[in-house]
Amino acid sequence: MTVAVKIMETVHNPELRKQLLSELHLLLPRLREKHCPYIARIFEVMYEKLDDRLYIVLEYCHGGSLDAVLRNAGPVAARPAAQPERRAP
Repeated sequence: MTVAVKIMETVHNPELRKQLLSELHLLLPRLREKHCPYIARIFEVMYEKLDDRLYIVLEYCHGGSLDAVLRNAGPVAARPAAQPERRAP
């Protein structure tokens, strides 16, 4: 299985970071048990205190990020935007 790792270096506010980590850890079991085909699966969330980074390990979508698709193609209809290309299992 191929995964993507999202690295967030911008959550320097300790209270905001704590809240974000708490919410991600709360959602993680729910996302594992009830997968939505429109949301990339999240496998793990980690915070590395040494380098002050948040790591999110998630399903790799070879179509790229929605941001990149919109930047390259411009506005798209809701149906194509809601069906990201996923790598075959």
